[in-house]
Amino acid sequence: MGVLKAAARAQASSARLAGAAALSDELADRGLPVPRHRPSCSGEPVVGHGSLLLRLLEWLPGTPYESGNAGQLAEAATMLARLHSCPLALAELVSDRRPPDTEAERVEEA
Repeated sequence: MGVLKAAARAQASSARLAGAAALSDELADRGLPVPRHRPSCSGEPVVGHGSLLLRLLEWLPGTPYESGNAGQLAEAATMLARLHSCPLALAELVSDRRPPDTEAERVEEA
């Protein structure tokens, strides 16, 4: 089972969504409960269709957050601590996929 996510091309880029897919998959590989991305038939993490960018993620079970639920808040805090304790390799992965800070960097990447 999966979840199909759609983003408008005007609001997202294939490169950024592919970077998010790689990061999410890396976190899942390290045992964190985040959805893995399912590639297209051609192996791409993101597929363009008209004005949309589409990606398929695995479905994860769970329940929506209930405001004031102390147990859920404790679970979220524990998960945040696990994310913060990930190795520096993840920080490097994130920095490799950060958006350009300046117009010069955006032009250079194009």
